[in-house]
Amino acid sequence: MRREISPVRGRRTTGKERQQFDEMDDMAKWSAARLKPNSYDFKVEVFNLEYEILNVDPDEYSYICFIKDVKRCVASENEVVEMNPYEKFKVEVELPLSGARYIVEGDDDMEFIFEQYKSFGKRVIRVSVEAIPVDFVEPRTLLEAQPEDNEGFVRQDNEEAEEDIPDEFYWSVESDESDHEEDHESGQDGQGSGVVEGMETGQESGVVKGIEIGQGSGGVEGNQTGQGSGGVEDIEVQGEIKHMKGQQFAYGDNGKIHFKVGQVFEGVDHFRKVFRDYVIQRGFSVRKIHNERRRFKAKCKQTNCPFHLYVALMLDDVSFQIRKYRHSHTCTRVYNNREATTAWVAEKMGDFIRSQKGSSIKPLVDALGRKHYLQLSRSKLYRANQLAKGRSDKLHAESFTGLLKYDHIVKHTNPGSMYNVKSVSPEGIPNFQRCFLGFAAQKKGFIEGYRHFIGVDGCHLKGPYGGVLLSAVSMDANSGIFPVAITICEIENKESWKYFMTLLKEFIGDIDPITIMSDRQKGLVDAIQTCWPNASVRHCARHVYANFRKKFLRLRLRNLFWAVSRAANIIDFQQAMEKVEAVDREAHRWMIENNVRSWSRHAFDLDSKSDHVTNNMCEVFNSWLGENRELPILSLLEHYRRKVMVQMQARAKARNDWVTTVPPVVHRKINGLIESARNIEAIWPGSDEFEVVDNNCLPSRRYILNLQSQTCDCGMWQLSGVPCVHAVRCLLFRNIRNMEDYVDSSLRITSYVKTYADHIHPIPDPLNWPDLLREFALFREEKLHQPQQVRHVNIEATVKGSRYLRSVELKHVVVFGCVKTVKA
Repeated sequence: MRREISPVRGRRTTGKERQQFDEMDDMAKWSAARLKPNSYDFKVEVFNLEYEILNVDPDEYSYICFIKDVKRCVASENEVVEMNPYEKFKVEVELPLSGARYIVEGDDDMEFIFEQYKSFGKRVIRVSVEAIPVDFVEPRTLLEAQPEDNEGFVRQDNEEAEEDIPDEFYWSVESDESDHEEDHESGQDGQGSGVVEGMETGQESGVVKGIEIGQGSGGVEGNQTGQGSGGVEDIEVQGEIKHMKGQQFAYGDNGKIHFKVGQVFEGVDHFRKVFRDYVIQRGFSVRKIHNERRRFKAKCKQTNCPFHLYVALMLDDVSFQIRKYRHSHTCTRVYNNREATTAWVAEKMGDFIRSQKGSSIKPLVDALGRKHYLQLSRSKLYRANQLAKGRSDKLHAESFTGLLKYDHIVKHTNPGSMYNVKSVSPEGIPNFQRCFLGFAAQKKGFIEGYRHFIGVDGCHLKGPYGGVLLSAVSMDANSGIFPVAITICEIENKESWKYFMTLLKEFIGDIDPITIMSDRQKGLVDAIQTCWPNASVRHCARHVYANFRKKFLRLRLRNLFWAVSRAANIIDFQQAMEKVEAVDREAHRWMIENNVRSWSRHAFDLDSKSDHVTNNMCEVFNSWLGENRELPILSLLEHYRRKVMVQMQARAKARNDWVTTVPPVVHRKINGLIESARNIEAIWPGSDEFEVVDNNCLPSRRYILNLQSQTCDCGMWQLSGVPCVHAVRCLLFRNIRNMEDYVDSSLRITSYVKTYADHIHPIPDPLNWPDLLREFALFREEKLHQPQQVRHVNIEATVKGSRYLRSVELKHVVVFGCVKTVKA
């Protein structure tokens, strides 16, 4: 007998659609209309008859749906199919290729079957189903339930009762009706008794280890009592029997959870954690009737679903044990499961989240759908992403409490390093404001590396409390960035920059000469003039042009601006400025008023041996920190230390692979000038002087060059420290192949080696940090345009004019600056 039906859609089919389905006669046409490319067909053998279930969508098909389809196969035309939660079926599926029989017991097994057939490219699944007859019984707690009026006791009517007692259970006698109402729902001592370990039975009576119990009575060591009486000799006998020992819970294969009556958990917290995993695995909504430290009772939230679980405390007042359990589910799977909390997602998917680059949560959405069949809100996934990466609000707040300990441990593990924390104390409560960090290895590398050129910049932190990270970055002989020091502060202003520049000067010393490049941030120019009055100051030409183009948008002026900025000698500079004036006198006046000498090469100092007109090294450093700017403050400091520590070691090791006397970047730069030098004519009058005619430009230009003094009228050799294209032509004319000897000493390998001669020492785990005698909580302030709430913290918002200030209260409150805080 063959009968073709279309499958029940277990998750997305509406009631109206099902009603229309029952009224249709041509099932094949209906099935073809809903056919999907990845659908499967079941060939089911039931009662030696074969049926077909066509076009099954694995994403919408569950074990319950399959059982319903099987019952509809064998049902008569007008018979109404109903599900009985006490029915049992033996479902065996023939695996592809091997032909082995796999027993299916739930949704997880169905998913496994679909994956097996998908991997082998087959879509016809052969299944045999056998119905197992089961008599209807009430769920039992300890043994088989007997009278309905006393479920907590077990009555044995014959001497074969001892055979029904599981070997892994011990039994004892105790009463606690308020805590174990499920074991004794009536709350009264009625007829019935239990027999355990050598119990001698009579009608409605029993003995427990010599305790003779009659109707409503109990006795110990030969004590016999009448109705309504009791006696105690060595132990107190009560009227309720409970488990003393059971089977310890353990996860199954691939983390599957299978509950059984009698399973024991380490405690209530252990059970709650396992139960949360179980609810998410099975995909249902739970209604917790009791969720206490001594008992737990839950049912499925959907109506008419028979699932039921009752767990209670054992006699040791620690362990939890399953007393009642009905595993059947007739509900549909829930994808947006409330049990899948932010903390759960961060714990289960933590490794995956940390392995992903970027802050997008799309990979997490896909991974949760594939692995756990969950479709959670984007806000919850974002919080889980932040929590897994150690960026939650609570971690940010607690991170400030370890800053003073970090001061101690930095100076202990890296002697000579500088770490400073500035705080203010309104109303006697210390509030974190700023901190400075520089390691001894960075100081030594900068001073002995000869290249006294520093770029300073700030970047905003991306955590929940904001803040700004100020940095001082130099360059090594190979033009690689070399961080010198950092500061974390509340905002970029005159006070914060003055704090940073003052401590930076104290850290590296009063170096003269020194060149400082900046983006002309607020307060930075004044701070440099105050702290470094003799320093040569440069301004980033890219930021200058950003202000220039707001008023002058013409393409011609853009090209002329960069010609002015890159002019390495006074002649080229004057010619470029004349062209600007000829095009737009206002633009010429703007350049003069904005201190053109601070962003044009011709006026740069020659001691730093750097021809940079932009502050890109600081931009590279900010990008180098990347998403770690979202980390809590202490984690950010530690991440910065580890990155610099690893970078210094890697660059020191890379030196061993070099075969030239100059770093690779300098060597490539010289080789790149050889091709351009072919168009230059060298005229040698004698000694080390040359007159060169540069035909690369129209009209041609003449320059005077001196090999001994390493100068050229073009200005690039003395500015950059590397032979210019004219010097390369003269060296080739003199047949001098070792051009590296004409590179400035600050750009040679000897300088590079001294830069990375020392290293930053590791710091132990925070758990090993010694406690400081003088320790206090650190706070932080955040300024907002509008008040906002933060989860898990208490908020006090005060209005000052049109600005809102927020202070966050925790065990250690976190606030930037000096604001009124909420006392715990």
